[in-house]
Amino acid sequence: MSLDNLNLTLAMFFPFVTGYALISVLFYKDRVSLLWKASLAFGAGTGLSSLIMMLLGALEFPLTRLTVSLSLGLVLCLLLGLLILLDAKQLCPFQCQPPEEKPAKTPNVGFGEMLLRFLLYAYIMLNLLFAFQRAFTLPVHSWDGLATVAFKAKIFYFEGRLPHLNSLPHPTYPLLTPFNETWIALNLGRWSDTLIKIIFPFALVSFLMGVYHFLKTFTNKTWALIGLAVLLSSNLFLFHATISYRDFFLMYYNCFVIMLLCLWAREPKSAYLITASLFAAFAVFTKLEGTAFLLVYFLLFLPLSFGDKIRTSKVKIIDFFKFSVPPITMAMLFHAYKIANHVLQDGTGANDKTALILSWQRLKLIPNVIVKFSREIFLTGNWSLIWVALLLSLIQLMEKKDTHTIKILGISILLFFGL
Repeated sequence: MSLDNLNLTLAMFFPFVTGYALISVLFYKDRVSLLWKASLAFGAGTGLSSLIMMLLGALEFPLTRLTVSLSLGLVLCLLLGLLILLDAKQLCPFQCQPPEEKPAKTPNVGFGEMLLRFLLYAYIMLNLLFAFQRAFTLPVHSWDGLATVAFKAKIFYFEGRLPHLNSLPHPTYPLLTPFNETWIALNLGRWSDTLIKIIFPFALVSFLMGVYHFLKTFTNKTWALIGLAVLLSSNLFLFHATISYRDFFLMYYNCFVIMLLCLWAREPKSAYLITASLFAAFAVFTKLEGTAFLLVYFLLFLPLSFGDKIRTSKVKIIDFFKFSVPPITMAMLFHAYKIANHVLQDGTGANDKTALILSWQRLKLIPNVIVKFSREIFLTGNWSLIWVALLLSLIQLMEKKDTHTIKILGISILLFFGL
């Protein structure tokens, strides 16, 4: 068991370090908190490792621990070399937070607020322990987790290669999550229906760190902790963090794109925009909906960029290419790979339930869809206090003058439901 723990640690650490190097390169001009870098590093690392495995498989290289590790190591060396050329100080994580951003004097916190923070920390830790306990003790048991993710990962592991897409179940589906589970199995040296799920609670920790940083940027530590507690009160959210579903990783990348766009609108740094574009590309490679979500991202980005009267038209056009090239390229390349594998020509992918069919019979179902959405959101225990808290927050925030970020988040929610 100790050997398994060591292999799992290496399996999670190697992509994380590579992702941290990538984030350090992107933010080499900006001093940001270590917490923010670490939260982004996990998503960047898992996204990179899955794309590396996809590239190796497409080029018909074997998918083994050695080939993937060497490829990741090569990318890491290139990133570290680039980092040294750009700014050697970024190698030291203690230089991430600039002295000027530190408050001159820490505000006094009363006993009541300290007690509230302690209770919130305890509640958050209890939920994290629950997520890790389920990951280490329960095998993959949900239908989609078995049929669309774990089964593919098991094929990749035992075949030691990427088979022809037509030989896989659900051949049209993107492969980020199955590749991540394959990477865990390759490091273990054996297949485990339980331990391959370890990536999900780690993604939960990374996501909570990112949300905490985002909320703290606009509020304070106490309100950021309250936000995490409200989020963890959702049964559906925590449940998805303990099963082998692609939905959690899609939510992970999707929410980070929105948060990064909000931060970019607040402070137009290229690092925010480029990282958002990379995470949008990873969302495309996570689930079919990731490609459809590009419409939402662009509907947010375009008014944020071209509505700015300060920046020049040239800068806005450059920003557009920074944001659009990675996700569009990812969508086109994977689509081209599916065409090359005859997935979309022989009916395997074109006539399945994921096809976009705008017939009158389908459009007549819209009222039923709206009723179903309303029931799932407001009349089940899936979301607990989240929507109630949102409505109460909006009532209070209407009185504030600076509601730009609130508008972005509100429009995002409406666009996703509309899509």
